[in-house]
Amino acid sequence: MRILVVEDEPVIALNVQASLLDAGYRPLLAYSLAEARSIVDDRLFDVALLDVSLPDGSIFDLARDLQALGKPFLFSTGSYIIGEPAFSDVAVINKPYDELELLMAVGYLGRKVSAPQKSPTAGQRANTGV
Repeated sequence: MRILVVEDEPVIALNVQASLLDAGYRPLLAYSLAEARSIVDDRLFDVALLDVSLPDGSIFDLARDLQALGKPFLFSTGSYIIGEPAFSDVAVINKPYDELELLMAVGYLGRKVSAPQKSPTAGQRANTGV
Protein backbone atom coordinates (compact mmCIF):
# COMPACT_ATOMS: atom_id res chain seq x y z
CA MET A 1 0.00 0.00 0.00
CA ARG A 2 1.29 3.44 -0.96
CA ILE A 3 1.07 6.01 1.82
CA LEU A 4 1.38 9.74 1.24
CA VAL A 5 3.17 11.17 4.29
CA VAL A 6 2.88 14.95 4.46
CA GLU A 7 5.34 16.14 7.12
CA ASP A 8 7.51 19.26 7.06
CA GLU A 9 9.92 18.11 9.80
CA PRO A 10 12.58 15.97 8.04
CA VAL A 11 13.55 13.93 11.12
CA ILE A 12 9.93 13.01 11.81
CA ALA A 13 9.28 12.26 8.13
CA LEU A 14 12.32 9.97 7.89
CA ASN A 15 11.37 8.13 11.09
CA VAL A 16 7.85 7.58 9.79
CA GLN A 17 9.27 6.44 6.47
CA ALA A 18 11.55 3.90 8.19
CA SER A 19 8.68 2.52 10.30
CA LEU A 20 6.41 2.18 7.29
CA LEU A 21 9.09 0.57 5.12
CA ASP A 22 9.89 -1.94 7.89
CA ALA A 23 6.20 -2.84 8.03
CA GLY A 24 6.05 -3.45 4.27
CA TYR A 25 4.36 -0.22 3.19
CA ARG A 26 5.52 2.15 0.45
CA PRO A 27 5.69 5.67 1.86
CA LEU A 28 5.79 8.72 -0.40
CA LEU A 29 7.20 11.72 1.45
CA ALA A 30 6.02 15.28 0.86
CA TYR A 31 7.75 17.97 2.92
CA SER A 32 5.35 20.72 1.86
CA LEU A 33 1.79 21.28 0.78
CA ALA A 34 3.02 21.95 -2.77
CA GLU A 35 4.79 18.56 -2.94
CA ALA A 36 1.72 16.87 -1.48
CA ARG A 37 -0.54 18.48 -4.09
CA SER A 38 1.67 17.13 -6.87
CA ILE A 39 1.34 13.58 -5.53
CA VAL A 40 -2.41 13.99 -5.00
CA ASP A 41 -2.84 15.34 -8.53
CA ASP A 42 -1.08 12.25 -9.90
CA ARG A 43 -3.09 9.96 -7.57
CA LEU A 44 0.02 7.90 -6.86
CA PHE A 45 -1.05 6.84 -3.36
CA ASP A 46 -3.71 4.84 -1.54
CA VAL A 47 -3.99 6.60 1.83
CA ALA A 48 -2.48 9.68 3.48
CA LEU A 49 -1.02 10.81 6.79
CA LEU A 50 -1.38 14.61 6.98
CA ASP A 51 0.60 16.88 9.30
CA VAL A 52 -1.83 19.57 10.39
CA SER A 53 0.67 22.42 10.61
CA LEU A 54 2.53 23.22 7.40
CA PRO A 55 4.35 26.46 6.60
CA ASP A 56 3.09 26.79 3.03
CA GLY A 57 -0.69 26.52 3.40
CA SER A 58 -3.71 24.89 4.98
CA ILE A 59 -3.75 21.11 5.13
CA PHE A 60 -7.53 21.31 5.41
CA ASP A 61 -7.90 22.35 1.76
CA LEU A 62 -5.90 19.28 0.74
CA ALA A 63 -7.96 17.13 3.10
CA ARG A 64 -11.15 18.32 1.39
CA ASP A 65 -9.65 17.30 -1.94
CA LEU A 66 -8.86 13.85 -0.52
CA GLN A 67 -12.42 13.50 0.71
CA ALA A 68 -13.70 14.37 -2.76
CA LEU A 69 -11.40 11.73 -4.28
CA GLY A 70 -12.50 9.14 -1.71
CA LYS A 71 -8.93 8.73 -0.42
CA PRO A 72 -8.74 7.73 3.27
CA PHE A 73 -6.49 9.86 5.46
CA LEU A 74 -5.74 10.78 9.02
CA PHE A 75 -4.29 13.86 10.63
CA SER A 76 -1.12 14.05 12.68
CA THR A 77 -0.33 16.83 15.11
CA GLY A 78 1.84 17.74 18.03
CA SER A 79 -0.59 20.21 19.54
CA TYR A 80 -3.33 21.26 17.13
CA ILE A 81 -6.95 20.52 17.96
CA ILE A 82 -9.01 19.71 14.88
CA GLY A 83 -12.06 21.96 15.08
CA GLU A 84 -13.30 21.56 11.53
CA PRO A 85 -16.75 19.92 11.51
CA ALA A 86 -16.10 18.42 8.07
CA PHE A 87 -13.38 16.28 9.63
CA SER A 88 -15.14 15.14 12.80
CA ASP A 89 -14.91 11.50 11.67
CA VAL A 90 -11.20 11.66 10.69
CA ALA A 91 -8.74 10.00 13.05
CA VAL A 92 -5.93 12.03 14.61
CA ILE A 93 -2.60 10.58 15.67
CA ASN A 94 -0.50 12.61 18.08
CA LYS A 95 3.20 13.37 17.83
CA PRO A 96 5.59 12.17 18.97
CA TYR A 97 4.47 8.95 17.34
CA ASP A 98 4.29 5.64 19.08
CA GLU A 99 5.33 3.26 16.29
CA LEU A 100 2.67 0.68 17.15
CA GLU A 101 -0.03 3.36 17.21
CA LEU A 102 1.18 4.67 13.84
CA LEU A 103 1.11 1.21 12.26
CA MET A 104 -2.32 0.45 13.71
CA ALA A 105 -3.69 3.73 12.33
CA VAL A 106 -2.21 3.06 8.89
CA GLY A 107 -3.59 -0.49 8.99
CA TYR A 108 -7.03 0.94 9.74
CA LEU A 109 -6.76 3.22 6.70
CA GLY A 110 -5.68 0.24 4.61
CA ARG A 111 -8.79 -1.68 5.58
CA LYS A 112 -10.88 1.25 4.35
CA VAL A 113 -9.15 0.98 0.97
CA SER A 114 -9.47 -2.78 0.65
CA ALA A 115 -13.01 -3.12 2.02
CA PRO A 116 -15.22 -4.77 -0.58
CA GLN A 117 -17.83 -2.51 -2.08
CA LYS A 118 -21.35 -3.57 -1.20
CA SER A 119 -23.36 -4.64 -4.19
CA PRO A 120 -27.04 -3.68 -4.25
CA THR A 121 -29.47 -6.19 -2.79
CA ALA A 122 -32.29 -7.55 -4.93
CA GLY A 123 -34.68 -5.03 -3.37
CA GLN A 124 -32.32 -2.14 -4.06
CA ARG A 125 -31.87 -3.29 -7.68
CA ALA A 126 -35.64 -3.41 -8.13
CA ASN A 127 -35.97 0.13 -6.78
CA THR A 128 -33.19 1.56 -8.95
CA GLY A 129 -33.97 -0.22 -12.17
CA VAL A 130 -30.65 -2.13 -12.09
